[in-house]
Amino acid sequence: MNQLSWEEDEVTVLVKAAPNWSKKHKQYEICTAGISKRQGWLRLYPFPETEMLKKDVHVWDIIRLEMARTTEDPRQESRKIKTESIAIIGRIENREEKKNLLSKLAEPSLEVPLSQGRSLAIIKPKIEGFSIVKRKPQTKQSTLNGRFIKLHPYGDVGLYYEWSCPSPCRFCEGGYHHMTCFDWGANITPRSCCVASSIDVPGSGGTAGTMA
Repeated sequence: MNQLSWEEDEVTVLVKAAPNWSKKHKQYEICTAGISKRQGWLRLYPFPETEMLKKDVHVWDIIRLEMARTTEDPRQESRKIKTESIAIIGRIENREEKKNLLSKLAEPSLEVPLSQGRSLAIIKPKIEGFSIVKRKPQTKQSTLNGRFIKLHPYGDVGLYYEWSCPSPCRFCEGGYHHMTCFDWGANITPRSCCVASSIDVPGSGGTAGTMA
């Protein structure tokens, strides 16, 4: 077994996806991503929902934590983390500061990150369409310890985007992208609203704003 080389870094949290059940770790985990001044985009895992709530980590928080590259996930931005090392050391509150950071990170096309072998990016899109769809309710499953869980607790509502890159990429030239938004905050909002029980929507294929 290769020994991991742990290092400490600071990350501004920009993405928190809705929790999903991890069969490997037997807990709800949150796909979390952010930007490091030293390393650029980073995907942090495993990030248990319990630790996210305990540490009270939010988007725009600046966290310090220990991380390491691992062969478990070959994507260049992915880092395994020590959740016990997570500490919030700051937060970006100013609206202009947030806007400036996103503007600096924004890519004109998916061709840019794809050409660099990256799987995370921010695109300032041209929105072609948006749908909120009520899906078939999920059935609860029982774990070995008798706990009842839903694999995707926010999966009863789907948020679907149709968008194109400012400079069309190979996938949206002459058309547009069809993607599902998995953002945690965005998925909470429509759960209390009345949505259509069925609607004709395109198939999904990723996370809006990122390439999963």
